[in-house]
Amino acid sequence: FRSFSAQLYCSGAADQACVLPSGTRLSAGQCHWFKQGPSGYEPVAADEVVHPSVDEGRSKNRFPRDRFDPLRTLSSDDIGYRYFDREASAACVRHKRIFVAGDSTTRDTFYELMTLAGHTIMNGLVNDSKRYWDNRQYEPQVPLSSGGRDARGLCLGNREKHLACMRDEVFPERHGADTRLGYHFLSTSNGTWEIEQAVGMMEEERAPDAVFVQCPFYEWFKPDSYNYSLTREQRARIVEPKEIGPRHYEAIGKSCLEYFDKAVVRRFGLQTQLFMLGMPPLPGWTRAVGGAEVERKVFNSIHRGLGIRCDNSSADGTWQLTSKFGITPIDRYAIVGNRRRDMIHPYFNAQFAIVQLMLNHICPMGGSTSTAHLP
Repeated sequence: FRSFSAQLYCSGAADQACVLPSGTRLSAGQCHWFKQGPSGYEPVAADEVVHPSVDEGRSKNRFPRDRFDPLRTLSSDDIGYRYFDREASAACVRHKRIFVAGDSTTRDTFYELMTLAGHTIMNGLVNDSKRYWDNRQYEPQVPLSSGGRDARGLCLGNREKHLACMRDEVFPERHGADTRLGYHFLSTSNGTWEIEQAVGMMEEERAPDAVFVQCPFYEWFKPDSYNYSLTREQRARIVEPKEIGPRHYEAIGKSCLEYFDKAVVRRFGLQTQLFMLGMPPLPGWTRAVGGAEVERKVFNSIHRGLGIRCDNSSADGTWQLTSKFGITPIDRYAIVGNRRRDMIHPYFNAQFAIVQLMLNHICPMGGSTSTAHLP
């Protein structure tokens, strides 16, 4: 599975594409995705994900109903990927302490993780997994958007006031350790106040089993994004192209490593598995200031900062992933592509695919090796 995961991540990060285990190169948002056809699910076509308005928007309107299912055409024995249904997802997370940190795209990843674990806090859902995820359904039935709000209230960040949404959900278990799932909204990732908040959320008497961090990057292009003392128009201010340089990009990865180091590594060491949730595709306005290669530059910054390297120089061209600091990256680019409701936030079925990868990493022997029993 680690090789399968690396092919997804590295093809998205290095080529802004998606590569199948066979070596076939496809567009981001196309690999392992299927649409409902006249005689069942069938692979989506390149045009449908590259140019979703090609058919007057019908493809994009269909995105929330598409299905990410690698096991539809590939064998679990070959790729190591397993499908986590309602019961397997809950079993994987049960008794674990899992911490997730990142911006609003990762907040939705956390919501989806909570939902799969059987402890949803999504608005509009009753906290009963049998009500929103029937055994005959491939994935949970969830709202189209979280709207930045959950059952606890608004979940945003405010850099100027040093406020960040934090969720620390504890679920007592009859036998063994409690299940504990936490989320921390990040805007800069290395601000002293943010690191102090993260330290406060993860008490030292119980090390997290796994930490998933997304390196924030939007504030590097929109510095006032999380300053809610400003108007929406003022918060939308984009940096000038002359403000973007090597040091600007370099700081994205460096600040992310600082968060990992101070909030987790120095305190828990090898007790905690470390994961980096990769960058999804950036909206078009970032190219106006960062140029056509802006995504590659952000990935390069994150890789340099976190000691991650993707290399495909082997004879068969497969990607080899190495990590200097033991931080495993998880793809959100090759899977998502244009599957975003507002060109920033992935649809929740894409978040489901991301959470399936997360569960495969922390529970490699869990789940099912087939999805053939599902309609």
